[in-house]
Amino acid sequence: MISTIAPLAWSKNLLQSGYDILAEKLFAKIDPQENGVVVAAASPSSREHHGGMISRPKPGRVWSGLVGRHSATSLALPSDNALSLRHAILIARVTDDGCAIFRALDLRSGTGMFDADGAPHRSVIANGPLRLRVGNSALFAIPTGDLFRDGLVAAYDDIDWPTPERWLPDTPPEKRVKDISRVTTRSAMMSLEKGAARRVVRGDATSPQAGRFVVEIGGISSEIAVDDVALRTGVLFGRYPRCDINCDNAPMSELISRVHALFLMVDDGVRVFDTGSTNGIGYERKSADGLELLRGRDTSLSLGSDASITWCPTFPSQ
Repeated sequence: MISTIAPLAWSKNLLQSGYDILAEKLFAKIDPQENGVVVAAASPSSREHHGGMISRPKPGRVWSGLVGRHSATSLALPSDNALSLRHAILIARVTDDGCAIFRALDLRSGTGMFDADGAPHRSVIANGPLRLRVGNSALFAIPTGDLFRDGLVAAYDDIDWPTPERWLPDTPPEKRVKDISRVTTRSAMMSLEKGAARRVVRGDATSPQAGRFVVEIGGISSEIAVDDVALRTGVLFGRYPRCDINCDNAPMSELISRVHALFLMVDDGVRVFDTGSTNGIGYERKSADGLELLRGRDTSLSLGSDASITWCPTFPSQ
């Protein structure tokens, strides 16, 4: 459950101040007539900013941006101590009819995200421009060109900002079933002992199993089953306790970053997102960041040398 206590008192001017910084330092360098999507973040207190433009996005393709203090995040704001190292992920997609859809998901930071009215969220979706407070910084996703004529050229108060809607169910952690038999938290600690019971990450007691992950590190493997609800709310993989698949006790666990990857159902397809990991996540010798995993058969992903994770869907797509 997201804390409703913000790191500092909520300021109505924070989002506008962040927008003004980006308008001066970033937006002025971008052609607002070109079809694209701008994803950017700014810290009003330090005037740090980070972001860029996705030019001529192809319909159906998915892009993502990660905001946090970690230098490996694509929207790094290291001076904002209210941010987690890996705080939230923003996912952008352009539909076939030319609409820009933005989704944002808090990576269990503990403080979440806030809309323009100061309401806390774990996940939001918006059809059109999106503005959010994360930590003490402002996060924006703005279409340009034919996707949104007012993008980058209008003043902050003149933009028709749609009210973001909740994207995923905000099920309190204590209500989630985390293991079919004996584990009492959603986080499934990888068990690498011979004959150990298979771990299960469940988002709901009645949700059917969607598939399983087979994690191999240093020649030893562990199997973790996941249900449909868990995938739709996001399965975090890494060494931190907040991760659903936690491999901190595995041999050679140093190959895995504290928050290494996110597996998430997006438009009925399971995708993997690299959450600023050190060794990355690959598929067929290319980066797998944003990749939709195969439907109907297994997808094996590399996690650096001598480590991998394989997604095995339960019900093959026809």
